[in-house]
Amino acid sequence: MNHGDFWTAVTILCLAYHGRVTSGPRCPPRNKDVGGGPNSYHVLGLAADIVLPTYDTLAIFKIHADRLDIKVFDQRPTKGHLHLQPK
Repeated sequence: MNHGDFWTAVTILCLAYHGRVTSGPRCPPRNKDVGGGPNSYHVLGLAADIVLPTYDTLAIFKIHADRLDIKVFDQRPTKGHLHLQPK
């Protein structure tokens, strides 16, 4: 998946579920500062952390993301957001 396809999919998901991107592409120093790993998809520009106003539709959100070739990591318990990256 290229950058344009990824960010188009993230935009579609955010618009459909009223999500907000809280973190996207990061340079290596910034990624290290926030606790990201050296092989983070954020450094490649292929990751987004998002929050939703409600998580009542999370199961449907994950199905929609899967159809857009996006993998969802539910990091709400530890980091307070959903992490999205290409499958």
